[in-house]
Amino acid sequence: MSECVSVIIPTYNRGELVLEAIESALNQTYKDVEVIVSDDGSTDGTDELVKNTFGNRVVLIKGNHRGVSHARNEAIKIARGKYIAFLDDDDDWWDKRFLEKTVRRLEKGDVVGVFTNYYKVYESGVREVGYKEGKVPKIVGLDWIVRGSFIDPSPVVVKREAIVETGLFDESLSAAED
Repeated sequence: MSECVSVIIPTYNRGELVLEAIESALNQTYKDVEVIVSDDGSTDGTDELVKNTFGNRVVLIKGNHRGVSHARNEAIKIARGKYIAFLDDDDDWWDKRFLEKTVRRLEKGDVVGVFTNYYKVYESGVREVGYKEGKVPKIVGLDWIVRGSFIDPSPVVVKREAIVETGLFDESLSAAED
């Protein structure tokens, strides 16, 4: 397993939207990146659009429609990176230094995962902070997560070994699986 970050982007019928997410993953200042797009049985030509746009710069998995958890799990199974980063296919994208900063924090060795704040940017240009100031502790323990924390997947980077040891995504859940 290399020191690379495997970026996992599950998608389903989001042809045009997934391209921006992929582009932001490929344009990171941290360059040891593997982008895996796990197409969950799209019927709108998403897989062809991804192949034609990015060619061999991304790994494309095409499966049957079994849900986002299954799509993520299939990508995790083939990921070669030491770290796994999740990026959703809808309208999510990263700042170009996102992976550089999160990997630097992970390399300190005292945490198994990192999640960051994010902004929701609306068509009107209004920006809304995802996690409100003071609501999230600097170091989060399992007790905080179990109490009902909602951590969106797109600002999360975690050590691959932690995901494998604790189990993959529960494929029986159709909502709040992350």
